Amino acid sequence: MTKSLLTVLLVLGTFACTHPTEGGGQPANAGGGTAEATSGACASGTYAADVNGAQAIARVTYEVLIERTVIAGDITSATARYIFNGDLYGDRGWVDVVTEGSNERFRAQIDVIPQGFVFTANAYEGAGSTAYTFTCR
Repeated sequence: MTKSLLTVLLVLGTFACTHPTEGGGQPANAGGGTAEATSGACASGTYAADVNGAQAIARVTYEVLIERTVIAGDITSATARYIFNGDLYGDRGWVDVVTEGSNERFRAQIDVIPQGFVFTANAYEGAGSTAYTFTCR
């Protein structure tokens, strides 16, 4: 997959987003996968969250592999755009995030919840981390 689409490939362990992978081809979940990966639904692959009082939109796609789910995508708000990709194991995983423009890099944890996910920036920093709950649109 190329980064030109800037689509988050989130392997949301409990979602059956049928958003196709970049470049055409089969739907991201066409390869089968775990029960967790098919127990929910978010056909649009688009999620929304309140980020510091402003709406942020996440576009998410994923590919379910045998032992993990590969995720990638973007989060866009009025003030910033973030591009991320990584791996989920079950309903939790880590992604590498890049701030578009400044190229600032950081890690975030993804936790899958019913109809969405929690995106925790700098989760390993404890009190310095910030969590945002994204829900399916």
